[in-house]
Amino acid sequence: MERDKMRYLSPDKIIINKPESLMVFKDVNIIPMDQEGIIKHQNVFIQNGVIKKILNAGEESIPREAIYINGSKGKYLIAGLADMHVHIVHSNDLLLFISKGITTVRNMGSFYAGKYHFHLRLKNKVNNQEVIGPQIYTAGSMLCGSTSMIPLICKQLKTKDDIRRVILKEKQAGYDFIKIHDGLSLAQYSDVLRIAHESGMDVAGHLPDEVTLNSALNLRQRSIEHLMGYINAFKDDWVIKKDEIDQYIRTTKEHDVWNCPTMISFQRIQSFKRSIEFEEEDELKLVPPLARWLWRYFTWKRDREGEKKGYKYPQKCLPYVKETIQKLYEANCNLLLGTDTHLPYIIPGFATHRELENLVSCGISPYQALKTATYNAAKFLNKLDEFGTVSEGKRADLILLDQNPLDNIHNMKTQLGVMVNGRWITQISIENILQEIRNHYRLSII
Repeated sequence: MERDKMRYLSPDKIIINKPESLMVFKDVNIIPMDQEGIIKHQNVFIQNGVIKKILNAGEESIPREAIYINGSKGKYLIAGLADMHVHIVHSNDLLLFISKGITTVRNMGSFYAGKYHFHLRLKNKVNNQEVIGPQIYTAGSMLCGSTSMIPLICKQLKTKDDIRRVILKEKQAGYDFIKIHDGLSLAQYSDVLRIAHESGMDVAGHLPDEVTLNSALNLRQRSIEHLMGYINAFKDDWVIKKDEIDQYIRTTKEHDVWNCPTMISFQRIQSFKRSIEFEEEDELKLVPPLARWLWRYFTWKRDREGEKKGYKYPQKCLPYVKETIQKLYEANCNLLLGTDTHLPYIIPGFATHRELENLVSCGISPYQALKTATYNAAKFLNKLDEFGTVSEGKRADLILLDQNPLDNIHNMKTQLGVMVNGRWITQISIENILQEIRNHYRLSII
């Protein structure tokens, strides 16, 4: 794990403008994301990291000192994407996210949190514009109980005093929310929710085995990850009775609980034999060799332990996942896009695009799929006044596309450049960054 000597690209290496420069996307088609459709022939003015104004093309002369974004005429401008379930483990993750237009992430905790505050330091570097990266909202340690499956990489809670002490410490350190994992009793889980809410912190994460979906909904867990409580990924079945699903979906909506399904995580947790196929994907060259080796080892180990415990592979649960997502969507429940990087073979940035395609495969329209990663993310974080749409006054986190993604979600891959907090990165620069990472990992193991 990098601590003080982290690999970053400083802004002056890849950014063509200073934040105070006036930049213009000229005669561009806006996908606003607070309404479905296209607003054609717009000039979008950017200055000091903010969308300063949006005007009809030709409505007002453009100042001579303005810097034009080359090739924006007739193209499509959309808000930067948010991946709402990631685990940042390496500083290069920031570059991978940005390379695919992910300008906001929700980091779901780490075992590095308590000792090194790695993610808080990373967040501060981004906020201070010392490095290029997405806006980071982060939990601290993952909280679990005495029967946790991951006791070495989570913060184990035993008493009510433990719970209060840990939550207050996380809040004082500056973390944004509490991440809950596994192994907690219902009483412990209830105490975590109560004390966190009293402290003004939301709780997101897993549902421990002793906690039913009904309890999580009634206690107002802010977001449920991986559809836990609805389905059992390792038993290939529903957790709730099938004839009660619709009622639970209605309760989810009534209690304003969000779901972050991470469908890609179900696809990527495979048998060791099947997972080797993922190693042929080109984006694996952007992952440290040591991480790839660990992924192989953990996949092999999971195979052996899973056989003993009678676990099935989450991929077998995909039909239940798709049906649950469809029902949540049809009931107008709150959905977020998340991927669960760095689970094995889930690559920052690349996985976000795969998950957009997954959501569309569930019968969700391209616009509504994109909304889970733009407008919805900002709404969930209570930051709609800052990002999530292409509108005046919002942070200038933007993606320029050659083709309209509302016609086909795969058009998100026609990216021409990314703007991060008002700083423009051309697609050529992005490709150079990725090639630099590939070259580094050809010669290094970490």
